Amino acid sequence: MRTLTGSGPARWLVAAGILLLVTVLAFPGLGEQVRRLRHAELRDAVVSVATRADHGMAQHRSYPATIAGPVLSDVTFSYTTDTARQDYSVNAYNTKWQVWAGANGRKLRCTCRDCPVSSLDGAATSCPAGTQPF
Repeated sequence: MRTLTGSGPARWLVAAGILLLVTVLAFPGLGEQVRRLRHAELRDAVVSVATRADHGMAQHRSYPATIAGPVLSDVTFSYTTDTARQDYSVNAYNTKWQVWAGANGRKLRCTCRDCPVSSLDGAATSCPAGTQPF
């Protein structure tokens, strides 16, 4: 019986073909999985800042004037409060993955994917059109 030893060109070609097939089949699912992860990361960041703002209100009877947002790649992040510091809005938008999340002092939490919304008003009582609560 003869055994094949070594690494001939045919073996490398078969291995490369299998690797290429696995990559092609896995890539579309991988992109969507990364997008979902970024969306969840954005929502978590917004909730974190909203929780800190609500905690400030509970302790001092006014929202903090500023809150530093988390550092996330490809994210535009903003926290604003009115002059009396009785209302706030926090917004985060990931331009690369087209996901947005926002919250305000009225316990409103909204999010969307592939939508034109990039901000939530501090006085809003319902999510903007095309978005959903979370």
